[in-house]
This record gives sequence, structure tokens and C-alpha cells, in this order.
Amino acid sequence: MRLSSLIRLEKNARRLTEILGVLGKYGLADLLAGLPSRWIQRRLVSVDGQTIRGEPFEVRLRMALSELGPTFIKFGQMLSTRGDLLNAELVHELAKLQEGNIADSAEIIVASIEQELGAPIDVLFAEFDDQPIASASIAQVHRARLLDGQAVVVKVQHAQIQERVRCDLDLLAALAELAQNHVPAVRPYQPVALIRQFRRTLTKELDFLAEKRNLEHFQRQFADNPGVRFPSVFADHCTRTILTMEFLGGIHGSDLKGLKESGVNLQEFTRQAGLMYLDMIFRDGFYHADPHPGNFVLMEGGVLGVIDCGMVGRLDENYREDFEEFLLAVVRNDPSAMTAAVLRLASAPPDLDEAALRVELAELADDVSGQTLSHFDLGGTLERVIDIVHRFRIVLPPNASLLIKTLIMLEGTSRRLEPGFNLAELMEQYQGQAVTRRLLPARWRRKAERAAREWDRLFMQLPSELTSLLDRMRTGTLEIHHVHRQLEATVNRLVVGLLTSALLVSSSLLLSQSGTGGLSTILVVLGALGVAGAVLLLLRLLHEIHRVQDRDLD
Repeated sequence: MRLSSLIRLEKNARRLTEILGVLGKYGLADLLAGLPSRWIQRRLVSVDGQTIRGEPFEVRLRMALSELGPTFIKFGQMLSTRGDLLNAELVHELAKLQEGNIADSAEIIVASIEQELGAPIDVLFAEFDDQPIASASIAQVHRARLLDGQAVVVKVQHAQIQERVRCDLDLLAALAELAQNHVPAVRPYQPVALIRQFRRTLTKELDFLAEKRNLEHFQRQFADNPGVRFPSVFADHCTRTILTMEFLGGIHGSDLKGLKESGVNLQEFTRQAGLMYLDMIFRDGFYHADPHPGNFVLMEGGVLGVIDCGMVGRLDENYREDFEEFLLAVVRNDPSAMTAAVLRLASAPPDLDEAALRVELAELADDVSGQTLSHFDLGGTLERVIDIVHRFRIVLPPNASLLIKTLIMLEGTSRRLEPGFNLAELMEQYQGQAVTRRLLPARWRRKAERAAREWDRLFMQLPSELTSLLDRMRTGTLEIHHVHRQLEATVNRLVVGLLTSALLVSSSLLLSQSGTGGLSTILVVLGALGVAGAVLLLLRLLHEIHRVQDRDLD
């Protein structure tokens, strides 16, 4: 165990004790049983859990993460986007994690605002409602009015949330390091890299200036679209923990009854939301990653208002085009194109059976080929693709997982508002625009410039790299390292096989000794014992080979 891991654990001992207590309460302490720390093991208390007895593991895990607080709720929500790593049942259960949180008192919130903005509350705002309209795991939101009469909402982080999240992230990093080093079952999922990515994401979410930049970016991208509205931000009333935004009045997407009674054409409203997302993803490569119904607002005149832009996704141009091809291949039921796109997007294991993967995707294409485009279930099809990816141990990068989860959620939200909505049909209409964008001279110019920079860097570095390589070859210091996966297990089986053979041959020689007297009897007994031992070793070796073959087939 590394010293840094021990230091992080001991530094946050009180919080770790609380975490282990909750894991024990929900019967999840066995997840940590393989960690080589007596300090941890002494705090793993097995409790039956009177109110949750009989609940499946997935439900108990969700309950435990919810009780552990904001960091673990966010972590569970992030894991719910990783269908390539987790089974479908666990992904669906973690998606139920809610971010509700007890609001801080008015005194605490007012003190936080005054300290951050450097002025009394009545100097900053003409009106400030100290009763929050919402409270989530990271922050709570209050209605207010600026001195010029502008209606705004003020998003304020909970007191001490930065310190608590930082403590939890340190603990998760330490536990991930221990798990990766000492729990072979989780090693293929690279927990250290997973937690590192989660730390970056959550750290950005805790910085409200980043959300301010997101809002400003979306406003610029949709400045020419009168049907889409993002709230303006007021820089003088914003800090890393305070965000003041324009209040978008209207009917929230979660108020289904109000939407139906508004008289607005909901089919056109949901179509507008779908087109907005396709523009964000495939035109801009920067998209709102939380299409929850409550984040959509039906404003006057049928305008679509979008709020809560803390969670966003980014795609570079090459990855965006690869993902576009993947989605279009799904819609067109083209298994060969789907296979090629998946392998470009993801990291496949060295022993991937590409032919079997193509067969699985072909079966999926056959199952959905009878669906007309207007009734194509894109969300359900994407979930099946993720299940296939999971079974073949193909790991998607975090941005691809988040994008697929966003599209599935978008289709679900849109169909809740308008049952006849179909995202696949909208994408098919969007295909022509995608082809046109790829033919634009500006795109080819960017690619040419990027290629020129890469070739220039290669030619500049190549002479020095070749000189260094030749110097090491001449001095005999060049080393070539070859890593053979699972070599240790193979060598162990080979050694056991050799020992079995040697034992069987030597025992047979002893048994072949004939004659009378005590020495001959002893040799025969030893020979018989040797043969018995060789048979046992042979049976164990055959069992191990059979077990490995069964595991590979699974």
C-alpha cells in the first residue's frame, strides 16, 4: 500500500468511518473486504438492515450513495452513464439518484452572499426572497430582483460543501488506488482513471464561473435562433460560489398538465428541443448534458427556455464526426458501419472477437429492421448497443458514454411531453445538413492546417529521436520491454504440468521395482503414493484449464 494512500485515509478518518458505517448498514461492506487495511476492516460492521432486508444489491447501493451525500450522489449519477462498465440493472437504478438536499438557513445564505459579493444584501438587490425555490446537493436557488428591476435567480452553494467534497474526493482516490492494486476483479475498469475523471468533472461543477461561461457560450451559439433562450448572467453578481442569472418565466417541462393546458403545439415545441440538441452536438460539439424535463421552460410565444447549464459535454471535430456516423449507422440498421464506428470510438480488449461483435450487431439490426423510421426506438436501440459493448468488455471514453446517456434521456423527456416525438426521424432529416457541413471549405481548411502542424512537429522531432535511438543501440543501453498478459498464470500451469509428469514417471519406476524385503515394500508404497499425488495434480490442472475456458466463453 502506498504511503500517500495511507495518509489520505488517516487524514479523513472521521469521514471514512461514516462512509464505512453506511456501507455496512446497507450490506455493502463486502465490497471493501479485499483491501489490505486492518484499520478499514475493524470498521466494517455487518448489519442486517431491518428496513431494507430483501432489497437487491442495486437498490442498496443507490440508498447508500444517497445517504453518503452530494459527492457520492454525483458519483452514482456519473456511473449511471457508464453502461459499458456496469450491468443494465445497476445503471437504471443509479439513474434514480436524486439531488434533493435540506436547504441552508436564510442567515447562512445571506452571510455567504454578502461575504462573496462584498456588500450588504439590500445594497446588492432591491428584493431577495430568503426562501429557496429549489435545493439540490451542491446549491440552492433563490428568487431576487436587481436594483434596476430585473428579475433574477441566485444560485448559492451550500456552506462547507467545497471542503466536504474535497475530503470525499481524496477518500475516493485513495480507495480507488487500493482497489486497483489489490482487488483484481475491478482492475480492468481502471478505478483510478475513473475517479480522476470524476474529480475533474465535479470540480468544474463546483465552479459557478464555469457555468457562467457555459451560459455565455450557449447564448452566442443560439443568438440567431429566436425560438431558443438561455438566461443571461450578471457578472457583477457572480463568483465561484454565487451565480446570478436572468429569471426565465414560463411553464416548466415537469408541469405536464400546465403544458397541455397552455394551448401551445407541444409537437413543435419538442421538435425545437430536438433540433437544438442536434445543433449543439453535431454543429457545435458543446452541449447541455442534462435534458431533464425540469430544465426546459415553455416561455411566451412558444420559446424554449433552457436552464441549469452546469453539466455540459464536449466533442472535438473528429470524434463528433465518428459519433455522427455511428448514430446514422444505428438509424440505417447497418451492422458493418456500426462495428467500424464502435471500434473507432472505443477501446477494445486485445482478444476481442470482432466477428462475434459484428454478428451481435447484425442481430440487433435485424430485430429493428421492421420498424418504420417514424416508430424507431432510438433510446431502446442505444441501450441494447451499450449492453453489447458491456458484454464484449469494450470501454467507451467518458464523453461518448455521457453523450449516449444524454440522447437516451432527451428522447425519454421529449416523448413524455409529446408521445409521437421520434428523435431518429429528426436525425434522418438532419443527415443532409451533416453531409453539407463536411463539404464546407472551412472544414477542409481546418483539417489541412491541423495536419500541417502535426507533420511539422513530426519532422522537427524525428532527427533527434532517431539520433537518441541510434546512440542507445550503439552503447548497448537500448531496452525493449515485452509484456505478456496473464503470463504468470500460464507459467504456473506449465510448472504444475511438468511436476505432474515428473512425479508420475518417478512413481512408475518405483512401482516397477520387484523383489522381497522391507526396502522393496517401502518403494512400492512410495510409488503408489506418488501416482495418487500425480493424478490429483492432473485433475486440479484440468479443472483450472476448464474453469479459464468457461470464463473466456462468458
